[in-house]
Amino acid sequence: MGIAVENSQPMYLESVKKLVPESFSAEEIFPYASSKGLPELRKLWQKRQRLKNPSIKQSSLPMVTNALTHGLSLLGNLFFNPGDQVILPDQFWGNYKLLWGIHHQAQINIFSMFDDQLNGLNLEALQQKAFCQDSDKVVLVLNFPNNPTGYTLVEEESQYILKLCSELTAKGKKVIVVCDDAYAGLSFEESCKKESLFGELSELDSKLLAVKIDGCTKEHFMWGFRVGFVTFGIKGGTEALYNALETKLAGSIRGGISNVNHIGQRVLLESLKSSCIEKEVEDKKSILQARYFKTKEVVFSSKYKNYWDVYPFNSGYFMCLRLKGVEAESVRLELLHSFKVGAIATSKTDLRIAFSCLELRDIEPLFKCVAEAVERLLPADNTM
Repeated sequence: MGIAVENSQPMYLESVKKLVPESFSAEEIFPYASSKGLPELRKLWQKRQRLKNPSIKQSSLPMVTNALTHGLSLLGNLFFNPGDQVILPDQFWGNYKLLWGIHHQAQINIFSMFDDQLNGLNLEALQQKAFCQDSDKVVLVLNFPNNPTGYTLVEEESQYILKLCSELTAKGKKVIVVCDDAYAGLSFEESCKKESLFGELSELDSKLLAVKIDGCTKEHFMWGFRVGFVTFGIKGGTEALYNALETKLAGSIRGGISNVNHIGQRVLLESLKSSCIEKEVEDKKSILQARYFKTKEVVFSSKYKNYWDVYPFNSGYFMCLRLKGVEAESVRLELLHSFKVGAIATSKTDLRIAFSCLELRDIEPLFKCVAEAVERLLPADNTM
């Protein structure tokens, strides 16, 4: 519907079609896709979710979104009213504030992710923030591996969060937990929680709605393809309930972008059928893991102890430094102008480094540049 047809197939320009592999027919790339996404892709992605997360016993069929940012925005359309409180750690991806705080006018309510000694997740601060909510609705966002710190929960922390959520529902709270699993699977230490909490949360209580946001962006290194998924889970969830949620989400997609680009979905679909893809993913993960261990070796070197503290990290693409004696934005600019190095200042003291884009040989020189930038900016009476 709504397209042009020629010779019983979608009309197309030959100059465009010849740029696409011959394995894709015109019908597989040119027409609109459903607002819910390609049915076969949704089923294959669900199969993959459950293979990677055996704790998922039941859930909705994943809905296709224009990558994860779009999925997060759609959640705001469905569930957030102006003034609603969204609980986040102080180490959070800045787009949350743009999507929910500005566009949906929700209140971003932060807690200190780590204690002053940077020893792990500040569970007491999370609990205090969760129980001080006046509203009957509690919205909690779990982003692990975390952007910007590169931290993933350990099992003890996971169990604490599950217990906390159970206590909230026992008090009559209606809880929405958003599992932003953008960097799922990229955990580099044995102590890391290997699965998303989505599966366990989905079996916790009928007053708790778990939402899984994931996709091929980081997991399959397909950043520009813009294909993500939204999946719902709730204890005792019925087909009728999940269909209702999917229909509401599809309406929001249609009212915003109509549908997600067909060719990106098609490429992901065909790649998921490949017998080689999981090995390829693991091979790339091994490269990132080697970079992680090298980064860990360098940043904790005693020669840098006067320049920064290191936030806990064990996964993902990034890590963060807590700089000493200088402002992170000044260091960022010094790195850019004097060393042609790009980094992100996430707060007055914190600098995010993407070790994911550093070759092994470049990691130590990069942090030498950071140390030199800090040295240059320290007050004259405070140089190391």
